Amino acid sequence: KHRVLSAFLNEGLDDAYMESRCCPEEGRCADISRTFEGFLNVISVCQNPVWIPQSWRMEGRYWPYMNFIGTLENAPQEVQVLLESIDAWEDFGARGWGQYGNDPAFPWGYITNSWDKFGEYYTPEIEKKVEEYYAEDYSNSFMPYMVNDDEFIEVAAEDYHDETPDDQEDLFDQAEEEAIEQDEEDLGVESVVSCGKKIDEPIPTYRKSHALLHTSFYVYKKGPWDGAPVVIEDSKLIFFTVPEVAATTFKQLFRRMMGYEDWHETDDDIPHNPRANGLKYLYDYDLDEAGDMLTSDEWTRAIFVRDPKERILDAFLTRVIGDEAQLIRHHCCKNEGRCADKAMESFLGFMKVANACCNSHWMPQTWRME
Repeated sequence: KHRVLSAFLNEGLDDAYMESRCCPEEGRCADISRTFEGFLNVISVCQNPVWIPQSWRMEGRYWPYMNFIGTLENAPQEVQVLLESIDAWEDFGARGWGQYGNDPAFPWGYITNSWDKFGEYYTPEIEKKVEEYYAEDYSNSFMPYMVNDDEFIEVAAEDYHDETPDDQEDLFDQAEEEAIEQDEEDLGVESVVSCGKKIDEPIPTYRKSHALLHTSFYVYKKGPWDGAPVVIEDSKLIFFTVPEVAATTFKQLFRRMMGYEDWHETDDDIPHNPRANGLKYLYDYDLDEAGDMLTSDEWTRAIFVRDPKERILDAFLTRVIGDEAQLIRHHCCKNEGRCADKAMESFLGFMKVANACCNSHWMPQTWRME
């Protein structure tokens, strides 16, 4: 819940962001996402890594191999535990951060923009819609956000598991059609795509049962900024970054650990663009070695997740309200920009557009890996 609020504050209010990802043809979805309710409507038919369920961060086969799963809510304590486990806390995490360089990477009292706005944007109706959209996150036993609703949990895991790529595409088409039919409105979404672990090429049948890793897997793909995990070889750390879950700070931390003097800098490429940030990723290793790294007891495989409701709201507040939905306008409705307008109308409008236009800032975190 906090995660989706964060997505609203950061991405949902960014017209260009919402338009580019959800309605690049007309841009109307960005207008809808200008309110929290509108943002929720948008993302219900616009998939995006920023607000999709965190469990989508990787395919289900890899979640059991994660041996450190932290939460943004407890980041000050848990980041310290993680870095101490790889002997990196004193050198890179304990100090050197903040305006005067005296703070740790995640200081006590760490808070995000969406935490104090939760009550302002969430109604019971919107909260239920977010729970439905992030059903896979709330039913993922590896994430600490289980919803105590047996009927909800039973339905939660049915939609996307064990589907063929064609079946998955049908599900996305159906989601868009149902959202538009229900609200009797055209969101202006011009790009309906899948993302996260859903970007899978067909895997040969003979490899499905025993393939530890495949070039089509999201965790091994080049291109997405938060697809393959970051690898810190000296520390034997594999880290799955998640947009709207302190991804900037974590990448700055890893650049610092790799010795870059400009580790604290941020611009259009640094620290996020793999082509420019100097970080190593899983795809920099051959398939056999990378597969061993994903399962070996010698490696720490870590991910930090966030309450989906806070994360999606944060995306709305920063990507829609904070940046006039430029992200949606650029990625979802570049031609006409109507989806960006839709996303800016309300949080629910943003959710509708976001659900139709996939982006790493709001896709379920469950999709983060296979």
